[in-house]
Amino acid sequence: MRIMIIIMILMMIIIQRPVAEAFEPHVADQEKAAQQGDADAQYHLGAMYKYGGYAVEQDSEKADEWHAKAATAGHVHDFSRVAYLEGVGFIYENGAEQDYEKALHWLEKSAKQGHAKAQYHLAGMYHEGLGVKPSYDKAFPLYEEAVKQGEAEEHPEEWWEWALQNLGLMYHEGHGVPQSYEKAAEYWKKSAKQGLPINMSWICGLRGSI
Repeated sequence: MRIMIIIMILMMIIIQRPVAEAFEPHVADQEKAAQQGDADAQYHLGAMYKYGGYAVEQDSEKADEWHAKAATAGHVHDFSRVAYLEGVGFIYENGAEQDYEKALHWLEKSAKQGHAKAQYHLAGMYHEGLGVKPSYDKAFPLYEEAVKQGEAEEHPEEWWEWALQNLGLMYHEGHGVPQSYEKAAEYWKKSAKQGLPINMSWICGLRGSI
């Protein structure tokens, strides 16, 4: 049995080596471009170090370093995108340890640049008190701005449905905004149309209140 395991390990090493070698020129090109200040290259190099397996060993410190440089050096769009990806990575542990403090740091930077999904996730952190003192006053305007941006898109993403739902919930409970069952029903109906049927039961419960 031990011999079989050793053979399997050796086979994996033999298979992986050509793959790693094939990526080496690409990694070298990315490193060169990154050193010259290319924000996209800095981001992709950071992703390589974050997840490993592309002819580089996983290195969270180098990943953070290159992503930080990408966020600093890039244009506004690049900055907000990179900062958003960094932020959600620390919430959902996408190749990184969960760290709400770092998530808050990056999402705030991205949200200030108008990134809708960053605004939504940041609102969720304040709404639920993830790594920060709960604040409905901070969560509500972030949800509201994210929802406005989602409405402007021809095909909104799934996060927009949840933003509508949460905004309706805040109106229903009077959290961060004067209580309004009418506004709650309005947002829940929009959310229900996007495919969240749970909202229909809430709407039915509001019939006698609006």
